[in-house]
Amino acid sequence: MTKIEWAHAGLGRGKTWNPIRARDRRTGARGWHCEKVSPACANCYAERWNQRPGIGGTGLAYRPGHRADVEHYLDEQTLLAPLRWKQPTGIFVCSMTDIFGDWVETEWLDKIFAIAALCPQHILIYLTKRSARMRAYMSDPRTPHRIARAIVDMWIAKQVAPDDNWPVESIGDIDMPDDIKLRKWPLPNVWPGVTAEDQPRANERIPDLLATPAAIRFVSCEPLRGHINLRRIRIAPDYHT
Repeated sequence: MTKIEWAHAGLGRGKTWNPIRARDRRTGARGWHCEKVSPACANCYAERWNQRPGIGGTGLAYRPGHRADVEHYLDEQTLLAPLRWKQPTGIFVCSMTDIFGDWVETEWLDKIFAIAALCPQHILIYLTKRSARMRAYMSDPRTPHRIARAIVDMWIAKQVAPDDNWPVESIGDIDMPDDIKLRKWPLPNVWPGVTAEDQPRANERIPDLLATPAAIRFVSCEPLRGHINLRRIRIAPDYHT
């Protein structure tokens, strides 16, 4: 459970979900990895938690230099957890790292979005400081096909089974990537958001957010480290309404 108010998404409850993990190559301690990119990262709660080996972290700080010190992986058991959560829940995805960090493989993103497509009862909230990658991933016309492929692979592996809410539509051979697609894109239960703690970060990230296809978008200004004037932000010509 989480006390972060926006993570409840108006559903009365909120959870965190962290399928992207990291393992210290030297000690074997399992935790997470992230890298500080802006002033809002200065007092990162996730870093403090990760620096507590034996309680759930690798013991390492969130610095680029530690990227080579850990093995990144997708925790398959944690990945499937939302499928077992029947009551509608607001889910903060990857609260301990940045879901769109460049250490996160595209294949892992596809699987995480696949779980979102298979759980229409939940609201999945993706908060990032890497807005450019979020925009590129969610705007890529190949992305819905890859997510559909990930769902079909989960079905073949008997991890999921088709039901009345089956999100994949086949228009031919399921072995052909372009012959399967999602019935809905963008996914209506996926809410992407960006952190904008000051004017420079708002100027950088909000245009990317607006150019990202989504049912609902949001901006988190916590921690707010300076005045933000939304009228000073230049909107990209390819923004989505």
